[in-house]
Amino acid sequence: MLIEGDCSGHPSHGLIRLPQYVDEIRSTRLDPRARPEVSRQTPLTALVDGNRGFGQVTASLAVDIALEIVRKHGLAAVGATRTFHIGRLGDYPERAAREGFIGLAWANGLRSPASVAPFGGRTAAHGTNPVAVAVPRPDGAEPIVVDFATSVLAEGKLRVARNRGSLIPPGVILDANGNESTDPNHFYEGGCLLPIGGHKGYGLSVVCDLLAGLLTGSKSPCMPDYEGSNSVMLILLDPECFRPNAEFLHDVGQFCDIVTSTPTAAGTDQVLMPGDPEIRERAKHAETVDVDEPTWQQLVDVARNFSLDVLVPESP
Repeated sequence: MLIEGDCSGHPSHGLIRLPQYVDEIRSTRLDPRARPEVSRQTPLTALVDGNRGFGQVTASLAVDIALEIVRKHGLAAVGATRTFHIGRLGDYPERAAREGFIGLAWANGLRSPASVAPFGGRTAAHGTNPVAVAVPRPDGAEPIVVDFATSVLAEGKLRVARNRGSLIPPGVILDANGNESTDPNHFYEGGCLLPIGGHKGYGLSVVCDLLAGLLTGSKSPCMPDYEGSNSVMLILLDPECFRPNAEFLHDVGQFCDIVTSTPTAAGTDQVLMPGDPEIRERAKHAETVDVDEPTWQQLVDVARNFSLDVLVPESP
């Protein structure tokens, strides 16, 4: 799933995370032997306890359970708690959309202390708190996928900029003194991210904390008893419950055609649907993964620290 993040054009959720995972295992915050389990369940809902294990494993189980429920009842709501970094949130509703269902997901937390300031604040109270929605398209086409952090940038994109020695745009982070900064290092030195779109992104971030954090029992990074979980709330809908699925998919296809045929603004080649850029990136990286030099060196260092052989590619 990390490689899929790189191949989709999101190195912030790619192999750059592997050294982080190793560090968290060493600190005992992440238990690599943990297995997720269902702690509560009703006919339409479930809560998955990740037991502090790999987030991708826990969130994937949540999707498995949600798919079983939605196939029987047309509606499913599954939460996941006490889990480590889940990777790209959009991966999970996207998987449901490939099965013909509409997927909605909210996630919160992971970093403790918090990493994102509330609107009007100068210290952090929230996580980057992403929101994701995936909707199937007709004729087996890849789904429409909306997936974004409610902070101006995902934390992983700051990690990429730091690795590459790049500056970030203004209006993204505050330093430890509450001043705007373009140096990604200032975030990791006690600074914080800002919410996207001011009060609107802040509102979405609050919803993520309430649905993915408080409703699952994981709480929010700003709360004193927060344990540091990348918790998730996933809701799946069967379009057939509302109208014939074929009619819905026909309208989705027509809608996409109309939107993407909109005359383009200056400097834009084509109007795309959400998720199309990732589809294009995956097509370009069907057999290769691009890894920048700092990330590659981190991977080499991790391997050598564990006495693993590393096949270093020859320079072109």
